[in-house]
Amino acid sequence: MWLILLSARQKKCVVSTDENMKKYLPAIRRWHMWLGVFLLIPIIIVSITAILLAHEGSLGLGQIKFYPQWLPGFTHRKPHPTEVKAIRIMPDGRMYIGNRSGLYMMSQGKLKIVQALKGKNIREIVLHGQTLYVVTRKGVWIMDGSSWRRIYHGDAHGVSIDTKGTIYIAAHKNGLMASTDNGQHWTEVKEVRTTLALLPHPTHRRSLEGFIRDMHKGKAIVGRTWAWVWIDLLSILISSLAFFGTIMWWQRRRH
Repeated sequence: MWLILLSARQKKCVVSTDENMKKYLPAIRRWHMWLGVFLLIPIIIVSITAILLAHEGSLGLGQIKFYPQWLPGFTHRKPHPTEVKAIRIMPDGRMYIGNRSGLYMMSQGKLKIVQALKGKNIREIVLHGQTLYVVTRKGVWIMDGSSWRRIYHGDAHGVSIDTKGTIYIAAHKNGLMASTDNGQHWTEVKEVRTTLALLPHPTHRRSLEGFIRDMHKGKAIVGRTWAWVWIDLLSILISSLAFFGTIMWWQRRRH
């Protein structure tokens, strides 16, 4: 008898639960539909910008400069403080100052920008004899008299000149580069790369923030080389779901 009563109560609870679900199901569907509509633009923005960031190097996005003042996030943004990143004093008293916006020359209390290096991110200024070398993210420049000439194209971190006049550059991806003809031709100092490869590698430790970033970009799953495939595929899929969901919502509203 008790089993029959318990079974009847369970059936009643199931029926009651189903009725409540049917009651709230239309409201849940409406909320789902409207949330999908409101999230359409943010999803498309995130997807498109993810694809652009994945192909940043090949598209040359870093060379395009603009300031979107029409966006709310840029309306009240304060400019970056002036930061000195490199400095060199010449024998005649002139001072060269470098920062992320270019190279400046100070003489008799007046500051003047070097037009040839305007907008370049200055990393190092080296004086060898009477010759000035300037290292930037876009290459290495040399000052010939009053004119400037780029002797190395590419990202560089440092420059040094030995007693024989050989110029050495610490290149970002090319290792240690050397030139014996004042920058006309460059060759890699392969002995340095070979020696560094023989050194014991330290245990690679990743911060949790870096690990999460690598998971988000797909580097931890498919590797750095194929991370762009991960980003492109997911971005296209998410954008497609949002796009076709909007079409289905619009068709339902029309009918």
